[in-house]
Amino acid sequence: MYELTLCLPAEKQKYVLEFCKAFEKELKKNNGIIVKQNAGGKSYLAIAVCENKKDYLKSIVLDFVLKVIIEDYKFEFFKENIVVQSPSKVTEAFLMAVSIFDAEIDKEIISSLLEFEGEIVIDSFYYFKLQGLKERWARTAGIINKNGIMNSDRSIIDVLKYLCAVSDNNSVLVNLMFAGGKIEMKNYYKAKKFKTDHDGISSLYAEMIKLNPMKINIRLDEEEVGFKEITETLKSVFEDKIYFN
Repeated sequence: MYELTLCLPAEKQKYVLEFCKAFEKELKKNNGIIVKQNAGGKSYLAIAVCENKKDYLKSIVLDFVLKVIIEDYKFEFFKENIVVQSPSKVTEAFLMAVSIFDAEIDKEIISSLLEFEGEIVIDSFYYFKLQGLKERWARTAGIINKNGIMNSDRSIIDVLKYLCAVSDNNSVLVNLMFAGGKIEMKNYYKAKKFKTDHDGISSLYAEMIKLNPMKINIRLDEEEVGFKEITETLKSVFEDKIYFN
């Protein structure tokens, strides 16, 4: 058997749960073993597969590590290093966009440094092995700060529009429903609900940027005039990907 253990701080265990939801059934179907456990402020995921599934396990573990690094560590890095005087509803979406924009380069570097042996402690891997990658991110943050992109929503939206246009689509179709003072987002894999306060709308924008869908269907009740700002922002970023029905 080929074995690997993934270790994360307990506060990041949502990624462990997502991994199990995505791969547990497939691993067990192929006689693999997967066990999750929390202990000492850490969340552990132990996986064992037959030798002929070794490359498959390495592949999904690499994608897992990349996802955690980009969506958590890299996002927080930009949050700390990009100067934002007055956060707006599109600020989080922008930070998410610059985090996922060059993911393939991140993956190539992480793949070259990651050792698929024993226990992979993602915290330690990030802080001790990815200094060169963080220097690259710092240069990106410096360019954003120097050009004052965060000084206006118009500048942010223009960059978001560009990044979405040149980035991969991570969802074919997303349905948005505005009704009863709430926002519901659905695609093939999941459904989420968002509040209509500042944080809720900000989270919606960030999720849409992360998915960067090929098509967005919006169903808007005629009475829901309060959502015009949201739909106009989405149209500014995604343009002809937006459909109303």
